Amino acid sequence: MPDDTLEAALTGFAVEFPLSEVPAGTQTHVKRLLVDGVGCALAGDLADETPWVAAAVSALGDGTSSVIGRSESLSSLGATMLNAYLMTAMTVCDVYRPAHCHITPLVLPPALMAAEKSRATGVDFLEAVVIGMEVTVRIALGLDYPTFRARGWHSPGVVGPFGSAAAIGRLGGFDEATMRNALGLAATQSAGSYLSWGTPAVKFHQARGAASGVLAAEMARQGFPGGQRPLTAPDGGVFNTHSNGGTPDLAMADLGSRWELEQVAVTLWPGASPVQAMLTGIFDLMKSDVVEPGSVSKVEIGISKEDFATHGHFGPPSGTFEALLSYPYLCSAALHDRQVWFEQVERPRYTDPDLLSFASSRITVVPVDDLPVNGCRLEVELKEGRTLERRIESARGTPENPADDEEIRGKFHRCADRRVGEELATEILESLMDIESCPDMAGLAALLRIGS
Repeated sequence: MPDDTLEAALTGFAVEFPLSEVPAGTQTHVKRLLVDGVGCALAGDLADETPWVAAAVSALGDGTSSVIGRSESLSSLGATMLNAYLMTAMTVCDVYRPAHCHITPLVLPPALMAAEKSRATGVDFLEAVVIGMEVTVRIALGLDYPTFRARGWHSPGVVGPFGSAAAIGRLGGFDEATMRNALGLAATQSAGSYLSWGTPAVKFHQARGAASGVLAAEMARQGFPGGQRPLTAPDGGVFNTHSNGGTPDLAMADLGSRWELEQVAVTLWPGASPVQAMLTGIFDLMKSDVVEPGSVSKVEIGISKEDFATHGHFGPPSGTFEALLSYPYLCSAALHDRQVWFEQVERPRYTDPDLLSFASSRITVVPVDDLPVNGCRLEVELKEGRTLERRIESARGTPENPADDEEIRGKFHRCADRRVGEELATEILESLMDIESCPDMAGLAALLRIGS
């Protein structure tokens, strides 16, 4: 393979591939992710740290770019960063599981900013989002994730600048030379480590990754050059510095005919990606059997060794973020409240002594050899003597166990109605699902801003 084959393929794809050749099912999946991302953003004000992020980006200055669910307009950079953080703030946004990377916060905010500014059509916006998402997941796929993760990297800050820059470049009509420069300038900003794991700073990687793409695209637009082999250069290419050379052939295999973005999963409950299988199983058990806290003597949650290493130590939460990561707490909340939604990860629920006592005295989390990453084995011992078991290899919302349209719409309303009311939420949802009919994205951005 010539040295720059991957970069040439991704650049040509980002500049030229038409929406008309994207399968209808793929487009529908992307529109559902748009709905999901906007819904998550409308719930983002609930996170403890959102006011700090809003204050920080406001310091970057005012502007004309809209923020979802808020009245103020910010600079292009500020709006992109805040919208990205809002989408990921409550840990309920989508995830590309092969690289443990949230995708919508990386691509939708910069595309929305650029489309509003250029008054692009909904068709142009959808095309840019499709391109940006596919570029992001293709690069993530080619990283050789186990090696990448072993070196301490966190995907969103590394791959996000590429997808963000590609989406903006597509909306800006970049030619191949300008797009190649934009991707090179994205690479020079690729960073984000697991040093921040266990703190809300890991969610900043999404915001910073999206914003880095804004900078890369704008500098390229002005003629600033970037490295021409951002992924495969032996000295400094992302695949070599962040991994072991990666798998360039895999990253470009069937580009334009097989859509890797279809592997982006929807998250149905607030909580980190690995806990979704546990929640899938516990709610499945409650549907098929009478499982009440008073009837349970013990719950054993088996998870993969990889998930145990990153999540097994989270116990009683001291804040919303830790509540979103804790298997014992979320299991206890599901059994007591028969739901897990935002109320369950907010004060005072995560400080409730009954929930915490149940979580610490009756629930254990153990590593299991034969479970896949993000899988789960549940064993619930009842006081009457029976043991209920479930093995969940794919959480609800994943490509292997997909959410249906009713679940997607229901989640959106649960996120949005509390913020904007049911009537406006429905109008936003239908506008996003029919995005091709939008004549001017500035109008849709104004609709999203009305939520304040």
